[in-house]
Amino acid sequence: MSPTKNSHKKRLNRKGNIHYDSKQYSNPFFQNKKRNRIIKAPHFSWKIKLIMATIILAIVATFWFLLYSHFFTIKNINVDGESNNFSPSDIQKMAQNQIDNNMFILWPQKNIFLFKKQTLQNKMESKYSFEKLEITKDIPENLNIYYIEKKHSLIWKEDDKFYYANKSGIITAETNEEEIKDKDYPILENLSDKKINNRHVKIAEKYLSYTLDLYEKLKPHQNENFTIDKFIVDNELNTIKLNLINNPQILFNTEEPAEKQINKLLIIKEEKLKDNFHTKSYIDVRIGDSVYYR
Repeated sequence: MSPTKNSHKKRLNRKGNIHYDSKQYSNPFFQNKKRNRIIKAPHFSWKIKLIMATIILAIVATFWFLLYSHFFTIKNINVDGESNNFSPSDIQKMAQNQIDNNMFILWPQKNIFLFKKQTLQNKMESKYSFEKLEITKDIPENLNIYYIEKKHSLIWKEDDKFYYANKSGIITAETNEEEIKDKDYPILENLSDKKINNRHVKIAEKYLSYTLDLYEKLKPHQNENFTIDKFIVDNELNTIKLNLINNPQILFNTEEPAEKQINKLLIIKEEKLKDNFHTKSYIDVRIGDSVYYR
């Protein structure tokens, strides 16, 4: 029989005394049993397996129901606010474009839980300026947007500096070229002798209102071949000048209806100048039914 783990071996030392050797032995039979006990796979009854499968299916079903079912799809975009430069329908379009965006395949924006409010807020703030902006969700299907736009209507450029100004010519804040590059406000550059005084634009208010009117009426006609750069006011009486990207400069009469002059411009562009439109340095639509260009 094999010695046990704690057995000792007797031997005599030089003086004849008995000395016990403390060397230990192991029993291979018990070691095999221990090894088998460690590597033996756990056994689950069919009841436990059924419960585990049910839990997994419930988690998957809940995940699908919350994130991909029609029940939590955004169906209403409720917009309310105060602005002189855009309408609630403009904001609704921005939100709807994000909802319909196919880039969010795994995280569809039509889902009320997955819709990224911060993404919409960043888009709105890149285009407009707000005193207050709130985007909230009413589960299961309502997206609510409330805003108060800052009280300015245009961007005033003077001596290479940029300012926000309201329609009465009050400077509301100083800004910079980088911040305004994507803003949806007309830029009016002042090349006249009348400069800002006490945070107030000193040109006649009619130039401001006429610029705003021109900008709103020209926006629907903008495209890659007809893009507004900025408006200019100088010492020329009753005149607003429009600079387009890649030429030409358009001269408008502030004493004549903007719509009439825009129609003359579009007719001469589409019917006569056509591909030569951008080769002209200026087009003057200020006088009666005539159009002058060079």
